[in-house]
Amino acid sequence: MNKGIRQFCVGGLLSALGISCGAEQLICPPSTRIASATLTGVPEHWVVVPSDGKLKLFGVRFYSGPPSQRAELKPEPVASREKGVIQSRWDFGADASSKDGVWMRCDYGQQAVSMATRVPDNVTQCVDRYRKTKGGFAFEGISCKTE
Repeated sequence: MNKGIRQFCVGGLLSALGISCGAEQLICPPSTRIASATLTGVPEHWVVVPSDGKLKLFGVRFYSGPPSQRAELKPEPVASREKGVIQSRWDFGADASSKDGVWMRCDYGQQAVSMATRVPDNVTQCVDRYRKTKGGFAFEGISCKTE
């Protein structure tokens, strides 16, 4: 692994990309399940039926501070040499050193549910990767640079 670069592993693409992860990892689980949910605005005479299927990892987002503060960081597009691959880059700058730091949100089931975690303060940049599929785009992974 290159000095100054650590792979923060997300999803199951890692071995296909030749990415190896060290001991320090920030990982979005590849899938999750919803055990219970509360829905509002359900019309009278309707019943909520929980899904029994897995929700697959849909993508990631980054925030300045906890996602509840709604300060989402906007990425810059990155040119890819591979056909059908889209990449985006987040440069954290001052957000990484702020009191609340940078947070990564993992979205599941086309954003039906999310989990979030604070990114280590020494991470300065992350690049995500999606591949074009018949149904749209599939999230493949993310890599991050540290100071």
